Amino acid sequence: MFRRARHLIALSLSLLLLTGAAAISQPTDVARLAGFLGEFNGQNQAAREEDGELQLIHEVMSQVLKHHVLVLDPVRLAAAAIEGMSSAASGERIKAGRQGDAIKLQAGETSIVLPLARDGRVNRESVSAAYHVIRQKAAAIPSKELAYGAIDGMLAQLDPHSAFMTPEVYKEMRMETQGTFGGLGIQVAVKDRQLTVVTPIAGTPADRAGLQPGDRIVRIDGMLTQQMTFMEAIQRLRGPAGSKATLAVLRHESPGPFQITLIREVITLKPVKLAALEHEIGYLKIISFSEQSGRDLQQAVQSLSEKGVKGVILDLRGNNGGLFNESIRAAELFLVEGQPIVSTASRHKNEAAHYKAAHPGALVKVPMIVLVNGGSASASEIVAGAFQDLKRALIVGSKTYGKGSVQTIIPLRDGSALRLTTARYVTPGGRSIDGVGIQPDLIVRDPVEGGSATKPIGAEPAPVKKRERSHLVRERGRIIAEDEGDPSVMIGRSDALDLQKDQPLSLAWRALRAASGPDVETLLGTARALLPAERGAGLDAPSGSWLPQ
Repeated sequence: MFRRARHLIALSLSLLLLTGAAAISQPTDVARLAGFLGEFNGQNQAAREEDGELQLIHEVMSQVLKHHVLVLDPVRLAAAAIEGMSSAASGERIKAGRQGDAIKLQAGETSIVLPLARDGRVNRESVSAAYHVIRQKAAAIPSKELAYGAIDGMLAQLDPHSAFMTPEVYKEMRMETQGTFGGLGIQVAVKDRQLTVVTPIAGTPADRAGLQPGDRIVRIDGMLTQQMTFMEAIQRLRGPAGSKATLAVLRHESPGPFQITLIREVITLKPVKLAALEHEIGYLKIISFSEQSGRDLQQAVQSLSEKGVKGVILDLRGNNGGLFNESIRAAELFLVEGQPIVSTASRHKNEAAHYKAAHPGALVKVPMIVLVNGGSASASEIVAGAFQDLKRALIVGSKTYGKGSVQTIIPLRDGSALRLTTARYVTPGGRSIDGVGIQPDLIVRDPVEGGSATKPIGAEPAPVKKRERSHLVRERGRIIAEDEGDPSVMIGRSDALDLQKDQPLSLAWRALRAASGPDVETLLGTARALLPAERGAGLDAPSGSWLPQ
């Protein structure tokens, strides 16, 4: 290791002699740096090589360079990692700046220029050297923060949908996609610096106890939620089935907080909602594309098929995506076997893939309308885009979000994970909707949107904005009292159909009721003819009831 460090210094000095720059400002700095390297060499070499945080930085860099959808500049990525570490330790007089194919690191009185190259070994050694210098000169900064700073610096060079998930966040993501966990059965968000109930999940302990949308959870088991991070609050709400949780709740009309003690249960998230509307119209809502969504949707479609429905409404509003394969499973339930659904392309031509319906759908000949809005993204857009191009369904609502890329989850050695954009997809008609979205066949504003598209959780708005550095370090420690929350999160129950106020849904029901067949052009004409009456309002809405699944 010491030979490598001396090699780096020799390269640095050679580079600087060629460029006329000053690597080390004073002779005393040479002695100080030599002393530091001597001390550095005297440390336990095995411990250095097995430094988990440094290995995490190298692992992320390797995965990004190998798998990202774009061919990336390794020099730029290595420089970003070093700059990210310096940013995380900026309060300790650590600075880093790019100098051509090198980077200058200022650590207190020590100044060193590290070479960068397209050679991965050189960049790896320079990143390692920078990490150890910063660790030595900024001992008060936890090594985890340096690692997250480096990762954040690298992510700043990528698309906004690539992300790093800490072990805690990755664990929560797995629970959400699996659809089961021990907990109380409430969806929560941060609103106005307070932990707020978005909605209780029907049939859960929170629902039976009478928790309401908009309730503020002030304490969990006696601990103030405002002093927790959002992730800490989530972890305290969840727990083994049978365990107790005591919540102090503040309700708008209550004079002060009141306590509720709940017993946790195994919570099963239902990704698909099924309802029967009047005149034999079926309603399906896919909340998310999780591991269970394909199976649940297949059961719901089979139920509608057995009932002999004359039309189907597929509601993808607010569905910001999920698992890619589940969107394929969903689409093929309504298509003829062999019809194309989506194609993906990575930076390697031999990895292009074309996905088609593997089985004949049960409702292929049934007229269909798909509802979308600005919260429909990614996997939702795969389904809507395929149906639009194939003229399988009429798309009604407002323009979708426009996320035309595929992310692969790459587990890392410390329990964290990288969500990396590895491919872009196009619809059967060859359209890329990335940053563009899907324009509905018939535009009808969703009342909850307020005339504009909502932002899907976890995605940045298009056009792409450059990331801020130190995001991971800053967000990781931000407590609820310092968090304004996401203004796009809607407070209120999502398990009730409001056919009186839901104009897109009401229009879809009336158009399908009058439909004579699955032809999309005919269905569009029918819906357009109904639209003026809908805007005039005053028509009786159909009734609907949820069906057991």
